[in-house]
Amino acid sequence: MKEQYVGDIGDFGKVLLLKHLAQLGFKIGINWVLTEADDGTDGRHRDYPWYGIRHAVNNPLYPRMRERDDRRNCLACCTDEQVLKEIAPCAAKPVGDRKIQHLERTIVETLPRKTDFFREVYRDGDDRNAKNNSALRELADADLVFFDPDNGIKLQKSLHTKSPKHVYTDELLAFWENRKSLLVYHHWGRPAGGNLPVIEEIRSELKSQFPGSTALKCTFRRGSTRTYFLMLQREHRVQMPVGDLESVEGIRPLTFAMKEWRLMAHPCHSEHPWQFTPAAPPPPPSPPAPGRR
Repeated sequence: MKEQYVGDIGDFGKVLLLKHLAQLGFKIGINWVLTEADDGTDGRHRDYPWYGIRHAVNNPLYPRMRERDDRRNCLACCTDEQVLKEIAPCAAKPVGDRKIQHLERTIVETLPRKTDFFREVYRDGDDRNAKNNSALRELADADLVFFDPDNGIKLQKSLHTKSPKHVYTDELLAFWENRKSLLVYHHWGRPAGGNLPVIEEIRSELKSQFPGSTALKCTFRRGSTRTYFLMLQREHRVQMPVGDLESVEGIRPLTFAMKEWRLMAHPCHSEHPWQFTPAAPPPPPSPPAPGRR
């Protein structure tokens, strides 16, 4: 996670998922696996809180959208309007003003239970054991810990040098052995054989390395595609009435690409006043080039 990503559509999806898990009774701790900002353009999918109103308000920021009826794509109607409203100010912030505390404030305002955070920066050459021990202490009260690395899970254990952009299975096992259930972000890359075999390999390996875990997964396809892996301790399974996270009503729209959901969704005819008075003007539409988030 980098602060320049704060507020993009990936954050909207993760807050929806965390809220769902908190409502099931989980006490959540978050290790951002925070890394230093760079000069990349990732984290640019930021116009999503205003989907569905461009046509109606004739917004000058979207002159090419005036003739397009985008009301089928209004996320306020089909996901969780409270979360969307809370995160909209983060989405509107320019890159230099984005701070991880802004996203934490959104989480505190929307989750029903207290959430703990670990926000130390991960760098090349870090003593990862010391860092992870600090995270374990900070998140000791949590029964589910969310890891949000830039790129995702590495299946290798005990490498001499570990990238700050990944979390490794031996590090996850340290939390698992402390009876924490785990939620881990994994970003889709560009492997030669495609991403689906990679995702299935990771899921199979997680089920093998985390005894008793079901290794559930949830894939979001809005913006850049990303998969969340959920490993539940045996004693926490009773808190999951629905085994398929992608079927949860408020989450399901983000599991479809925009063009797919537009074919399925009902047009929005509601008024959402907060969309017309954002904390700052919404950013320009996201460019089509692929990226990190």
